Amino acid sequence: YNLTVEDDMSLKGKVTYLKGDYAALDFRNYYESFNSDEAYLTAFKSGKKGLKILSHKIDNLDSIYKPIIEEFEFTATNSVSNIDGELYIMPLVFEQLKENPFQVVSREYPIDFGYAREKTIIVNYTIPQGYSVTKLTEDASMKLPGNTAFFIRKTTVTDNKVTITYKFNINKSLFPPAEYSDLREFYNQIITKQADPIVLKKI
Repeated sequence: YNLTVEDDMSLKGKVTYLKGDYAALDFRNYYESFNSDEAYLTAFKSGKKGLKILSHKIDNLDSIYKPIIEEFEFTATNSVSNIDGELYIMPLVFEQLKENPFQVVSREYPIDFGYAREKTIIVNYTIPQGYSVTKLTEDASMKLPGNTAFFIRKTTVTDNKVTITYKFNINKSLFPPAEYSDLREFYNQIITKQADPIVLKKI
């Protein structure tokens, strides 16, 4: 993501998705379930209040040995909140995990992800002139025993730009029931850390 906080507290920018291997296969199958790009974009916007897509393109959709490259230019009007004169920004615009997929307390059957997966999200924010950063997301690192899954968050600030990098890996496809509680709590912690805001204050 490359995003700018506008004077009206909206976000404007561009997001580029790069999907390879099974992620590309899953996307191709999902995209083909729609009759048109317009129908796909309608589904993409579902649940994303205030999102306006300015442009959209997909490369390598029919080149199965190449990764999918998908680009959006957009504005979003509900990702920045003004609370007592401070701007609160939720860093992960479309990627924030808000609900744990593992709801039950215990489980008797294995969890099958189908395949191992790796996801990296890089969000670059340009801070508006006249504002300074008063709170940043702290660096964080978590992993399950045996490094079967891990989560890393790193934040850097350069001049008027804030960059947050998230890495999330599931390193094996099958988790036995004995590992379920750790996996469930792992997701709970990710949800908490992804909800940490950036806070700006007018100088």
